[in-house]
Amino acid sequence: MEYRNFKSKRQHAIREINKIYILKAAEEIFAQKGYGLTTMEEIAEKSQLSKPTIYHYFESKCDIFFEIILNSFNEVEQRLIEIEKKPKNPVKKVKEIISFIFSFYSQKKNISRIFLTEKSLVKRVYNLIPRGEPFVSERDIKFLDDIKNRAKRIYRIMAEILQEGIDSGEFRQMNVMDACYILDALLHGFFFKRFWLDKKYSYTKSADLIQTFFLLGIIREAKE
Repeated sequence: MEYRNFKSKRQHAIREINKIYILKAAEEIFAQKGYGLTTMEEIAEKSQLSKPTIYHYFESKCDIFFEIILNSFNEVEQRLIEIEKKPKNPVKKVKEIISFIFSFYSQKKNISRIFLTEKSLVKRVYNLIPRGEPFVSERDIKFLDDIKNRAKRIYRIMAEILQEGIDSGEFRQMNVMDACYILDALLHGFFFKRFWLDKKYSYTKSADLIQTFFLLGIIREAKE
């Protein structure tokens, strides 16, 4: 019994390691060639696994891409949970969240490039294709629902931090969910817009600018 249990754990660990290699390989190739031109053969070669092994873990290239996106959301959620638990005041927590997200974007430049170049795929990710269309699969719908649920959990964590600031008197009264949406829009907009701007900002400078202008809007003035 103990032997079988150990063998099962070892097999599970091997499967998880293989998935990590597949996802990392795919992310790199997607960034280099674009999603449309990437083949499963290339992903197999890059990950040093056979093509049948790749299909053992993922049904298609689209499944691989979706898994990469979901993993990114999970990473952000886990990091925000860690920040929320820290014995810091809400202002410092908000600053740390903004700095982390810009740092995270820097590490995930491959995914950013996919967002900028693969319009048809991005359309699915952002649920811009009506669900009534026949070419939207149940798998796509499930993925989009998973993304929405993960985003909601991330917003809830951010909202709890903002509410903490309101309760402590550091932040003014506001609709915390509205503030979360605005902060998210600022972060995404500034990051993706930087690809088209003449003036280049470092990630540190970008984070500083967002911190300054967002916090100016929510920090409670002493005269209030």
